Amino acid sequence: MSANRSIKIRWSASHYVYDKDDGVRVRFDVVCANNMATKIFAYRMLPLNPATGSAVGHFSHVCSPPDLEEYPESEPSPAAAPEWFRLSYVDVLVRSVSEAADFIEAVRSDVRRLKHTLDTMDVMFAQGEEILGGDCDPPPEPSSSSASLSLSSISLGPVTTKAAVGTTEQSVGVGVAWESVGTGAGSDVGASDSLGQSYSTVDLTDGTTSQLLLVQGFDFSSIPDDAIIDGLATELVIRDPDAASASLSSMSAGDLTGLLLSFAAIQHPEFGLGDNKASNEKITGPTWQSLTHGSDSELWGLPALTGKDLKRGAFGLSLAVSLVDVANATAQVDGVVLTAYYREVV
Repeated sequence: MSANRSIKIRWSASHYVYDKDDGVRVRFDVVCANNMATKIFAYRMLPLNPATGSAVGHFSHVCSPPDLEEYPESEPSPAAAPEWFRLSYVDVLVRSVSEAADFIEAVRSDVRRLKHTLDTMDVMFAQGEEILGGDCDPPPEPSSSSASLSLSSISLGPVTTKAAVGTTEQSVGVGVAWESVGTGAGSDVGASDSLGQSYSTVDLTDGTTSQLLLVQGFDFSSIPDDAIIDGLATELVIRDPDAASASLSSMSAGDLTGLLLSFAAIQHPEFGLGDNKASNEKITGPTWQSLTHGSDSELWGLPALTGKDLKRGAFGLSLAVSLVDVANATAQVDGVVLTAYYREVV
């Protein structure tokens, strides 16, 4: 999930006495939001008095991402049909306490789904390509602010390192979904994580591959925006909790059987996925193992990066595991440490 998107909602309800009161008033308010709309409740203008044609806005549902793009805020667009718009609150009357409880839970669930969907939509995956007629060369992509930097024209200080731990995670794409235990893989690792009580886990059967696990939310706020990134290195803490380390480690390095790390790449919201640095390393257990990739001089095939490029919410590490010629196995990821090697402009 995006480390930079959040929303705070508050709800309240009127007092209700059985056999005395005839209804309950329920109200939701969006208190505040970061990097997403506060007006997330969809309303539609409907006739209040058919004889006069007067209309009033009626709450319909919690907006979907397309609704947020299409419905105007506060009031419907002129001549729109139907007349949809968005507000930051809901104030409705229901008939009983049970209806009030159901309504509150439904709205909360839909708001959670909206944020999750927006977080998931931050990352795009190539799905296909089609050529109609002759092939063509795409126009050159405009150079980004970071790629256009000329190192020969600026003076740089010594190499500095900054290590950060991923604080969020999500499972996306095709394959077997990861599940979160505790706070998932977006958490501290090792002893600082209560000996690995928070992790992401996936159960595979022979021939299957997991979804991509995106570990994100790395705090690189201390790196200046204009700093030049020389390299990125990752430390992935992973294991098969049911495996016997000796039996797996005794297999030859070229024997591609068992539980394998089949994909590991830096994910950037603008530049996409970098090079896959995984080489089908065997995932052992039951103790946690540390798999490292990258170095102080590798950018994983991504263009030139600056400190600002590391501060995007969807920046992080994508990984996937596969199971080959084994009936079933479990992979658990305790967390990821990402180290940036950079030089400040002086």
